[in-house]
Amino acid sequence: MPKPPDHTSRPSAVEGSPDSSTTGRAPPNGGDPSLAQALALLLSRDLDDPMEAFLALAGQELQVSRAYLFQLSDDGERMSNTHEWCAPGVPPEREQLQDLPTEQFRWWMERLAEGPGIQAESLADLPAEAANEREILQRQGVSAVLALPLRDSAGRLRGFMGFDEVDGPRPWASNAVETLALICEFASREMERQAVLSELRRMQDRLMRTESIARVGGWEFEPDAGESWWSSQARTLLSIPPHAPNPTLFDFLQRIHPLDRDRAREEILQIMDNGQSFRFACRLVPGEPSAQDPVEHVQIQGELLSGSDGRRRVVGTIQDLTLLRTLEQELHQAQRVEMVGRMAGGVAHDFNRLLSIILTGAEFLLDEAPPGARHRGDLEQIREAARAGAALTEKLLTLSRANEPAKGPVAVNPVIRGLERLLDRILPPSLELEVQTGSDAGRVAMDGSQLEEVLMALALNARDAMEGRSGQMRITTESRELAEPEQLTPGQSLNAGRYTLITVSDEGHGMTAAVQRRIFQPHFSTRENGEGRSLTRTFGIIQQAGGGIGVESEPNRGSTFRIFLPTVAVEERADS
Repeated sequence: MPKPPDHTSRPSAVEGSPDSSTTGRAPPNGGDPSLAQALALLLSRDLDDPMEAFLALAGQELQVSRAYLFQLSDDGERMSNTHEWCAPGVPPEREQLQDLPTEQFRWWMERLAEGPGIQAESLADLPAEAANEREILQRQGVSAVLALPLRDSAGRLRGFMGFDEVDGPRPWASNAVETLALICEFASREMERQAVLSELRRMQDRLMRTESIARVGGWEFEPDAGESWWSSQARTLLSIPPHAPNPTLFDFLQRIHPLDRDRAREEILQIMDNGQSFRFACRLVPGEPSAQDPVEHVQIQGELLSGSDGRRRVVGTIQDLTLLRTLEQELHQAQRVEMVGRMAGGVAHDFNRLLSIILTGAEFLLDEAPPGARHRGDLEQIREAARAGAALTEKLLTLSRANEPAKGPVAVNPVIRGLERLLDRILPPSLELEVQTGSDAGRVAMDGSQLEEVLMALALNARDAMEGRSGQMRITTESRELAEPEQLTPGQSLNAGRYTLITVSDEGHGMTAAVQRRIFQPHFSTRENGEGRSLTRTFGIIQQAGGGIGVESEPNRGSTFRIFLPTVAVEERADS
């Protein structure tokens, strides 16, 4: 049993507590004036935890050993000691009184739920049905106890406030109990208010996260008062610094692209005349060049609301459409590429028929020409030109998907090792080639010549990117397992499965994000003079093999191309 505290040594008030001269309130029901001060302290907005300060003041004024607060869970089945004050020499119990089942304190909880509280000048005053509660209090060294209920506005028990004495029996003054009961009512309302505020903050946090994910913000404008409000996400979309004041309607219109500004002004101002809601899409003036994910296209919608006081408000949303517009452009570009491919396929078929006639005629004439004939060399040139034309039409058919490419499969590593010797001869001495082939790299559904063509195109592109500087070009292979679909670029994604990953990287000039978005488009060149290499055919070959290609690059920091090709499982044949 802990040593009883010396009541005469306890201070009469906590430091900084208000007195009756500053509060100007009379004590309720003739209670101790310091308890009225405790009420003012409980309702203070200047303290981080007014309840902790109140318990300290109340415990010292009542000259008790321990003052504490218990709160119930939402379902009322558990309770925890959330706040506690102990007099000098009295051990705390808060840590041991957490998440307790209320079922173990049935008598205690019933008395608090049904009556004004529990008063026991001595534990011997507790009835027989409170044997469990008496045993727990005795283990804590308690000799007298006072507990008052905390109820919400609906009358439900939400917790209780308690006061313990460990220095033997003591009576509880009726005026002090009445004052404490009144304070408990105020405390209950304050706890309820704090719970509402806490839930409101959680809802605001959820709303902000939702706005950030959806890239949509809210706004409000009062035309009569000329006041406006913009949510944090709306300010982000408009590139408004956090410390800057809310933009006016004029400020907002200045952020809209000049070609869309007049239409936006008409849409917004027209609502004041006819009250009809509006929705329109527009472009924004480009923000800072260094900004990440710049907002270029937005959709704005709003409606007119009238309050009971007659004041009108226009409320609405602003949503980022930049990614949607980018996807639409890429879809249109892909459709144009497909159309060009189909046209090329049709031309290739017609041209192939003409070449077949020319090649057949050349072969026939060569068979008729005697050895050593003067015109035999001319016929052989015609035949070789026709064959070269046939190979070209084969490539056009591959690009247009009008003809199925050879499916191999081909082992990636031998092809790359064979290509390494060729690249060593054509790359300049200032460019160091490093090739690392992973032993787990498998076979892919691609013809060997097509794989060589893809790698050669990327290698020569890297060489051109490093023109005028020295550095390293790396080609690596490895096996990669995708547990879930992966998006390489907007509109280009890979299914889950096993892939052979080929990486080609350089330390060249690099590319901007705008160039990366167009790198695989027909006739697009990374050079201003248009003489750069197009990677359209490379993209087509990889797509036909069921794979994908992604690029990562920054200006003056080089480029990295990642080629994902589905690994083909090849059954091993047993030696006979």
